[in-house]
Amino acid sequence: MSTATPEGSSSQSPPEAWGLEALRQNREAKRAFQDSLAESRDKWIRSNKFLYDRLKSVLRFIVEPGRRVLEIRCLTGHLLAAVEPSEGVGIEIGEKLVARAQANYPHLRFLTSFPEELDLNEKFDYVIFNHVFDTVDVLSALERTNAHCTEKSRLLVINYNQLWQPLLELASKLGLRAPSMEPN
Repeated sequence: MSTATPEGSSSQSPPEAWGLEALRQNREAKRAFQDSLAESRDKWIRSNKFLYDRLKSVLRFIVEPGRRVLEIRCLTGHLLAAVEPSEGVGIEIGEKLVARAQANYPHLRFLTSFPEELDLNEKFDYVIFNHVFDTVDVLSALERTNAHCTEKSRLLVINYNQLWQPLLELASKLGLRAPSMEPN
């Protein structure tokens, strides 16, 4: 953005944030946005029952029941609960989403953390990484995910195909999709 100076020349305004500070601001904005939707998240999941039931069905086909499962970006815990883990840990960036998930599924454990900073000192049989597109630093998040895996662990990544973008934008305009921020 240019601004005029008294002499008539233009000067550049400094960017709002750059580098690591811009990443930090982006993560905090995503956390605040997710927390603002925490109370209505289950409503959106119920209103998109076909999609979420299909996801649950696929995950139950892949994840053996009674195993240790970590879900990164677990929203309100519905997918983690669906795979019936012996020990289930859900990670979400917003404290309000974690509180909602814990209320929904008190037999599971939910914690607040950015995926890029995750450090549980535990290993899991399965790691479900949901909302990869919404993660600020995907490489760091995958490195932290790897720290929670053994050589026999399975990493399941849930993401959507970009070919669906026009349909998702239409669904957003029609109020059929939960509000979202610009993905990474």
